[in-house]
Amino acid sequence: MKGLRASGGPSSVYSVLWDSGRTERSEDRSPAVTAKRQTALAKRGPFDVYLMLWDSGSPERSEERSPAVTPPATLAPMTVLALGLTFLALALGAALAGLFFGFSMSVMRGLDELGPQAAASAMRSINRRILNPWLFLAFIGTPLAAAAAGVVALLSGHDALWLFLAAGVSIAGSFVVTSAINVPMNDALESGALDWVGYAPRWTAWNTVRTAASLVVVLLLGCALLTW
Repeated sequence: MKGLRASGGPSSVYSVLWDSGRTERSEDRSPAVTAKRQTALAKRGPFDVYLMLWDSGSPERSEERSPAVTPPATLAPMTVLALGLTFLALALGAALAGLFFGFSMSVMRGLDELGPQAAASAMRSINRRILNPWLFLAFIGTPLAAAAAGVVALLSGHDALWLFLAAGVSIAGSFVVTSAINVPMNDALESGALDWVGYAPRWTAWNTVRTAASLVVVLLLGCALLTW
């Protein structure tokens, strides 16, 4: 291209452009044809001339300018379903971990500041109000979504170890602990069989276990997504 700019004239540009084509072109070099083509070429701008020169060579040059674009791979429907269930389990598990963390980090400490009677009364109200569809969605949905994602992943030929581990930790660390320890203590506080002093420290300790288990579930689900 440097030499092309140095010569400058349309005749030299035309000559290079004409010679770079197929061999049969060089056979048609009559003065009339040559003059006509030089005139047409002179009316073009430098950029157009250089572009013509670049395209006039071998087919490899045009491929150089327009590389083939490989279409993106599409995911199989079962893979998409497994990924969707994994993300759902991750969102629900994170919500549950945040709920448990909030109780251990601030709610129970704040209630302690109220005194035993007021704290017990407030906790009874919380235990009644927390039994709603949003809690059950996160509480039951986390292990179910993780296990379902594991089954679908296996059927689609993917590794499901992290997903089944997440489901197992969620069942053991959240569902079992809640059903065997925290809920019976809530019932005892509601009936008056257990006072605040006997309730709060033990309930908070086991709630912290639920928090840690839920955080582990989130990490396991994250590992499942990273190794997909």
